[in-house]
Amino acid sequence: MLKIFDERVLVEKVVEGELIRPSQSCVVFIQKGSIELEVNSVRTTYQSSALVLFSPMKMYKLIHCSEHLKAYFVLYNQEVLKERINVSFNKFSVIQLMNMEQSKDAYSLSKEAFSHFWNTTEQLYFYLKNPNCSKFNEEIVVHSFTVIAYMFVDTMMKSSPLNTEHNTRKEAIAISFIDLVSTHFTKERELKFYADKLFISIKYLSICVKEVTGTSPRILIANTLLDEAKLMLINSGLNISTIADHLSFSDQYAFGKFFKRHTGLSPRSFRKDIASTHTI
Repeated sequence: MLKIFDERVLVEKVVEGELIRPSQSCVVFIQKGSIELEVNSVRTTYQSSALVLFSPMKMYKLIHCSEHLKAYFVLYNQEVLKERINVSFNKFSVIQLMNMEQSKDAYSLSKEAFSHFWNTTEQLYFYLKNPNCSKFNEEIVVHSFTVIAYMFVDTMMKSSPLNTEHNTRKEAIAISFIDLVSTHFTKERELKFYADKLFISIKYLSICVKEVTGTSPRILIANTLLDEAKLMLINSGLNISTIADHLSFSDQYAFGKFFKRHTGLSPRSFRKDIASTHTI
């Protein structure tokens, strides 16, 4: 469910210039020093008092770690945590938060605000590394991470306040659309299918989804399909032709064209690069 590492996972185990990838969703807390990474040919330096989101769907090239880096890497399984952690966010807020997470991967905090994260993360680190120190160890771990999750969402909301003036009808349509996409995306790519399911026009569907999520419905379908393709390339031993068939592409060429348009890599190159990355 949860793993936690300190800065040694980079400083001692990863060579500068090497590709790295978290095995699960990951949030990094940088207390001291800096980390310079390259993603899609763009270099970014993350400084102290920063929170950084790392995706298992991306590969990061380590350019440089400062000499006195102090950081924690918290890896978490989203699906398992959903079953263990009860959070009081409505579906509308979750959709907007997901959109914010895709558009921004780092947050710089004041030293005081960051210290609250750091202290809670230190507690989480202690109980994860010492599983027999308390009869309530598992409960303490879950609650510590829950506190971190709430503080992190609060940081995201303050950084880009959620739109609270929304039309409940449009919100319901957008939520229903996303639910339908999660069920039918491997077979159905056309907006007409989803509009017909919701008994509305394609134009009105597009307006509702764009207004509520900030993203067009076509892009949401493509992103869902792309994430599934990446997962299959990373986690399965299936050949690319079989994956293309599973995702209902007409052939391997059509799948490759779609994948390269969105990632800049062919499926084969993506899988090869993933195989050569250092996974944490």
